[in-house]
Amino acid sequence: MWSLQTERTVITLGIICCGASVFCIVGGVLAWREELRFQAVAVETEAAIIPGESPLKGLRFETDQGPVEIQSRLRGFHDDVGSKLRIYYDPGDPHRWRRGPMPNPSEELILAGVGVGFALVGVALLVLGWFARSLSGRPFWR
Repeated sequence: MWSLQTERTVITLGIICCGASVFCIVGGVLAWREELRFQAVAVETEAAIIPGESPLKGLRFETDQGPVEIQSRLRGFHDDVGSKLRIYYDPGDPHRWRRGPMPNPSEELILAGVGVGFALVGVALLVLGWFARSLSGRPFWR
């Protein structure tokens, strides 16, 4: 039916897709759990953008332990120095902050869904390669 090289390619692609699915599923579930944990402890506050060394800008905001200043790259934020941002921060580590509004934690599971898709494609390719091998009379392991 197929050449030996085609059979091996289909089987190899199946193995690669199954391996990629593991990484996608684990990464998606871990990101989802981290987002849930962050949202469980996050505190909302208002932060002011402060000047910093170019290209850095900073944030200054009040916590229960006192004022905090953070220098960071504010990618995607084109607000001027002195303007106010609504942020959420982790009281245990105020340097972990996110700009509001909070995202839906279920969005992190999209990556896990992609992983399930990779797993289905990988299994389908493995089965297809196995059937092609058995129809050609060659053993699966050679």
